[in-house]
Amino acid sequence: PELALTALLALLPVQAPGVGRDVRYDITVRGQGTFRVVLHDGSGSVAAPTRDAGDPDVAVVGGFDALVPLAAGGAARRLTAVEVVGPRRRLRRVLKACRKPVSLVSLLRAGVAPPPRVLLTLLAGSVDPAWTADTPLTVDFLLSGEPGGTWRVQATGTDPLTVTQPDADAPEAGATLHLSAASLLPLLAALPLPPGERLLVSGDPAVARRLGSWFARAQGLPPGV
Repeated sequence: PELALTALLALLPVQAPGVGRDVRYDITVRGQGTFRVVLHDGSGSVAAPTRDAGDPDVAVVGGFDALVPLAAGGAARRLTAVEVVGPRRRLRRVLKACRKPVSLVSLLRAGVAPPPRVLLTLLAGSVDPAWTADTPLTVDFLLSGEPGGTWRVQATGTDPLTVTQPDADAPEAGATLHLSAASLLPLLAALPLPPGERLLVSGDPAVARRLGSWFARAQGLPPGV
């Protein structure tokens, strides 16, 4: 639940470029808290509302699943099972901006960079376990800079992909990708890395390519991208 909430909040700012005007709204996820979303000048931020933040233009209240379209896209003209407090017209542009499903490319265009664990978990969850059948592998993403760290994507050959932080005594991964945290999103989106950035692969490059092919397929990209 904590990771799911982190993912939802991390994706909300992607609405900003499509809204076209300043909007401040509160989103209350039942049982998990209230957060202030500020969309201003094509960019967005999410934080807990403070006493001096003023009133929002509108507020939405609902369960986690009902609010997911605001972050992941695919929103209808009206959100179901969601209470709207305030003028609904202030929410129309937000909903319109959430019609199309969010992609990694749209995150890049909006300048939104979710935490590495969120990015990898969302993409890993889009990989059909049938694609990985009888193909166990492990790939580590060793990220420098902030937020750095090592994240392991593992396929057992039978279950969905998992994303974890490996222990110091964990078995060596089949392949390790060495890159900066800032390069992770463009790498996963199959786009050029930022200027001056490099990707180094240690271990078996074929293992890294196999995982890359699953990630590309999950995004509807052609093989070999």
